Amino acid sequence: MIFRTNRTNDDIMTDLWKKPSPSLTMLKMNRPEWLYIVFGCIGCLCNGGIQPAYGVILSKLIAVFQECDLDKQERNVLLYILLFIGFGVLMLITMFLQSYLFACSGEKLTKRLRSKVFRFMLKQDMAYFDDPKNNTGALCTRLAVEASAVQGATGIRIGLMLQNFSSLGVGIILGFVYGWALTLMLLGFIPLIVIGGFLQSKLVSGFASKDKKALENAGKVAVEAIQNIRTVAQLTKEEHFGNEYAHLVDIPYKSSLKRAY
Repeated sequence: MIFRTNRTNDDIMTDLWKKPSPSLTMLKMNRPEWLYIVFGCIGCLCNGGIQPAYGVILSKLIAVFQECDLDKQERNVLLYILLFIGFGVLMLITMFLQSYLFACSGEKLTKRLRSKVFRFMLKQDMAYFDDPKNNTGALCTRLAVEASAVQGATGIRIGLMLQNFSSLGVGIILGFVYGWALTLMLLGFIPLIVIGGFLQSKLVSGFASKDKKALENAGKVAVEAIQNIRTVAQLTKEEHFGNEYAHLVDIPYKSSLKRAY
């Protein structure tokens, strides 16, 4: 039997666009920790603004040594040293806020996600567990890895974006103040940096999908070998399963080396 519908492709695409994005859904799930995220973002903004300011202070400090008056030179050096110390203490506080608060919000989100995913697994039909892709090892690996990986799509990513925008904004402002001509020339390289970052993210995401599959297979081998350890021992297959597991976990290791270099 064929069911006919009057819906056009435009209607279907409109419904797809109306669906919330995964990042927005994760932010809604992270709503109880909004206070952690707000103060963490404030810390990110401060960290981003401090880095260009360090360059200005360092250049001022180097220029001080051209001063012929030793007393004035000593006073200026002391001033810039105190500024360095002050910025260092401020960065220590903001880095602590950024790391600690985002870690707290991320761990609470991970706990909430693992609980929801586990309940979702328990409500599946038996046909779901008969699928070889949904074996015990793969499900345990997904529960352990994917739930914790999701937190990178919420507060931490927003914080890094704010830090980069803050660093870029403060850097551009300081650049126009101290040398507008050079700043205009350097702004032409920003599109190249954006394109390079986009290509890098695409490359990393491709490695991530391969790593995920390899880790799921490694979890499957480990769980099945441990659950049937008596049979494995009787058949003297310990070395075989050990080598197979080592081969599977070596795939993410090689991928991480490629990403690093």
